[in-house]
Amino acid sequence: MNKRSLTINIQRFDPVAEAKPRTQSYRIPFSPGMTVSDALHLVNEISGDAVAYLVSCRQGICGGCLVKVNGQSRLACCTPVEDNLTVGPAFPNLVIKDLVTSKGAVKTIIRRP
Repeated sequence: MNKRSLTINIQRFDPVAEAKPRTQSYRIPFSPGMTVSDALHLVNEISGDAVAYLVSCRQGICGGCLVKVNGQSRLACCTPVEDNLTVGPAFPNLVIKDLVTSKGAVKTIIRRP
């Protein structure tokens, strides 16, 4: 039986070491119930690359894992993976490294009453 796999394209950028962002593709095994956070963890585990991303509450509460998934702002911890995807930083002009952006930007967008 063939195991299903998927391609995840990740925008990588280290403003200290690179002049502009680049997209890197990774092939990972798919498993039902997988979230974008799970996929990013697998990328690092399988490839040995150190893709920078945030994971905190894993419950969709804190907003720390906010990224763009296929062009839409999503929380990586609760966004299911169903097919190939492209992941980039939520705020491309405020990148600290890879998918990690300034927390100040997230706090401005996500306000609690």
